[in-house]
Amino acid sequence: MGRTDYSFLKKAGLAAFAMVATIVSGMATQLDVTTTAPGTLATLISENDKWNTTELKVSGPLNGFDIRTLRDMAGADLYGAPTEGKLEKLDMAGVNIIGYDGSLLASDQTYYIDNSQGIMHLIGENDKFLGIFFAGCNVLKELTIPDNAFLGVNQGWPEGLEKISVSNNNPNLTVVDNILYSKDLKTLFYCPAKSPQTSIRTPEATEIVDSYAFYQNLHLQSVEMPNVKEIKSFAFSYCNALQTLSFGNYLATWGDMAIMGNYQLSSVTVAADNPNFKNMGNSLTDISGRTLYIFAADNTVEACDVPEGGETICSGAIYSNHIRTATFPNSVTTLRQYAIFNSLYLETIHMGSGLTNLEPMFSYNLPSLQEYDVDSENPVFASYNGAIYSKDGLTLTIIPEGKTEFNVKEGTEQLGIYCLGAINNIIETLTLPASLKTLAGMTLSCNSLKEIYCKATVPPTSNGYLPFYSFMAANIDLFVPTGCADAYKNSLEWRDFRSISEFDSSDIDGVTASEKPYEVARYSIDGKRLPAETPGLNLIKMSDGSVQKVWVPGNR
Repeated sequence: MGRTDYSFLKKAGLAAFAMVATIVSGMATQLDVTTTAPGTLATLISENDKWNTTELKVSGPLNGFDIRTLRDMAGADLYGAPTEGKLEKLDMAGVNIIGYDGSLLASDQTYYIDNSQGIMHLIGENDKFLGIFFAGCNVLKELTIPDNAFLGVNQGWPEGLEKISVSNNNPNLTVVDNILYSKDLKTLFYCPAKSPQTSIRTPEATEIVDSYAFYQNLHLQSVEMPNVKEIKSFAFSYCNALQTLSFGNYLATWGDMAIMGNYQLSSVTVAADNPNFKNMGNSLTDISGRTLYIFAADNTVEACDVPEGGETICSGAIYSNHIRTATFPNSVTTLRQYAIFNSLYLETIHMGSGLTNLEPMFSYNLPSLQEYDVDSENPVFASYNGAIYSKDGLTLTIIPEGKTEFNVKEGTEQLGIYCLGAINNIIETLTLPASLKTLAGMTLSCNSLKEIYCKATVPPTSNGYLPFYSFMAANIDLFVPTGCADAYKNSLEWRDFRSISEFDSSDIDGVTASEKPYEVARYSIDGKRLPAETPGLNLIKMSDGSVQKVWVPGNR
């Protein structure tokens, strides 16, 4: 189809529908604009008004191209980059959202292109309103939703929004105490990130809290939800002021990562007669105690001790900014992706003998972590020099993210997926053994990595999966054994490094001083963990998995 030319509309005099109110305080401009055809909003607003209007009331039909104009005015362009727009208050009550029109070019109906996700957002159905219309438009503070709109996927709302409104004429939506609900109050959709209230109690009719409902809320401290049955994914993620959450006996469904990254959260409680969930100390679990959903810890808690009987640790369950150690009992079998998340001061993670399933990136952004300690009886994993390997030592699973230098032990044949942890891991120098043969996808993805010393004479392969993003490799110097540079330069996996140089690999000892076995835990003869040297027989677990027996005299 050919491009639709809207320029004739302006020539026909439709710009007369734009009405400019008086300028307030010499700067703030109020504008009232009515369109008669979709795609024409830009023709009705002068260049000066586009960049200086602070309050806009718009009515009439709008399509994706018009939303793009509103985005420009509210501080973000088509790609989310900042603009000079000053629009703080937007009233769309009289707007009719016009859905996708197959007779128009997709580019004329695209309102936002998210390059970070590789997604081009086009207008959808008639009357469907999306928070992502204004993603990145952080100048916008107040927003009134169209009278006949319904809400689509609930995410991407602007981070600077303070107030949301909808008139009583809307048949689908309503606002109570600055929170957007379905008309019947059954579903809580959205609370603006900068809404001023510090505490809320949801209406008795509210049963569902939608995805991203309170995402990145800055002021909310306490929430009571007496009759809520379902919490969807990311509903309470990154609420930096949130301290307490309480639910009644109806809560039945907990979405993935529903609560994550809330550093001040000290209490998540459910009614004692809830048939689906229960509290165990600081933890919220399913009624059986086998699934841990959240470990709530304020700044007084430095040790996360998962209750015995727990088996699965859910995404976002452990996130505290204050804990120093995390201990998983022998009953724990599974750590899901992001199970341990953004715990910035966590130094040591103790894992029991029952752990058999570590999902990729089960831990993420732990910049102080120095040690993973796996029980010597674990049949699947083992720890060495603070890292986790397969029990047979052939595969490196993950290294602690707090290391700036690390030597992968000789005998290792494969690097597991995301074995360096988070992309923002602080490791700078990595030494790979001569035994290395294969790399999993994204194995070496790390922003801080500067040098890799690979002692393998044959370039390890990745079976078609790139071990890192090419832009990362362009910042890394690779050192390979003498006589092997050409092989690496011709290898798909290794050719993109900033430089490839040769070195005498015999000069790098396979085990450095930092890799020599060291004490990781101490136990009494009956298996109880000891905090320090204790008179009597001490069983000392070393970093290489060995156990030493040491007698500590009583007069020490």
